[in-house]
Amino acid sequence: MEVFLAITICALLAYLVKTFSLPSIPLYIVLGLILGNSGLKILKSSEVSDVFSELGAVLLAFYIGMQLNFSTLKKVENFYSGIADLILNFLPILFLTAFLGFELKDALVLSLAIYTSSTIMVFRSLVENKKLALPESETIVWIMVFEDLVILILLPVVFAFHVEIYGIFIVIFSTFLIYNFSEKLKVVKLGEDVAALVSLSIPAFAVVISKVFDFPSVLSAIFFGFACSKVKEIEKAILPFKEVFLSLFFLFFAAKISFSVFPDVKVFLIILILAVILKILAGILAGLIVHRSFNSGIEIGATIVPRGEFSILLAMFLGNETVSAVITLLVLVSSILGSFTAKYSYKLKSISV
Repeated sequence: MEVFLAITICALLAYLVKTFSLPSIPLYIVLGLILGNSGLKILKSSEVSDVFSELGAVLLAFYIGMQLNFSTLKKVENFYSGIADLILNFLPILFLTAFLGFELKDALVLSLAIYTSSTIMVFRSLVENKKLALPESETIVWIMVFEDLVILILLPVVFAFHVEIYGIFIVIFSTFLIYNFSEKLKVVKLGEDVAALVSLSIPAFAVVISKVFDFPSVLSAIFFGFACSKVKEIEKAILPFKEVFLSLFFLFFAAKISFSVFPDVKVFLIILILAVILKILAGILAGLIVHRSFNSGIEIGATIVPRGEFSILLAMFLGNETVSAVITLLVLVSSILGSFTAKYSYKLKSISV
């Protein structure tokens, strides 16, 4: 019952998003909060809904892995702008959340969730605001790629609290096998049906590993996606499945959130304000490093404010009730605020002059 209702709701929301050019992630989250544990309690968690949610999360993680590309960081300026973003948006939040009383594991999850901007929302804002032709857009893409690479490096550290060492070797060996399999697929012309089956079977294999070897499915899916990153037919075939299951993932995740365990509002506001300011400062530094322009930095910073899909992934797999509630509300507020800062970045430039 809940799954069929959720599919209907997601279809209607998808139509509204497409028709009125609305940000999709905050809409799914708001409706999930209204219909779930924090609101009307119409959408309730079940074994079936949990399967759909995990499949959406794994498909998203697989797609993130496919987008990883080290070649974009060959220019020194790209690397420095990525480092500036990392230093400003990860370390201060880590120290702040630890200072505010969060345990080390929870502080790590929060700081990593706040560090990563929403690739989906950032790219969509570039298209909708007709900014792809701007020189700053390339730098924004570089920063998104750098963040994905940092995630690939730091996630095993964060998940180290939850995994056994043998699981790591199993995933590394599986990634090697999938990479060799994908290399053979590059020289074979796959039909649409075969490409669709392959694109679903590899993320599904990540779930199998998670159940058999007690290893986080989202982490293995990222590695498997990276192993398949050069097979364009798989990337093309995975997109429709990702969009469908991702909407269900956001909706059901938000429906589970309960704000009864939410921390002090002042604590949340401190984290939120710092998260927004630090992203804008990171953008300014990137603009000065790459473009030698303060206004370019404002453009970059205003665009990368929203947090989104990966922050929710971290909350789902690693966050306790309090951390998940903080991340969910932060994603909601920053994604709405970010859509305005990206659209009206020219006004921010005029203020700074």
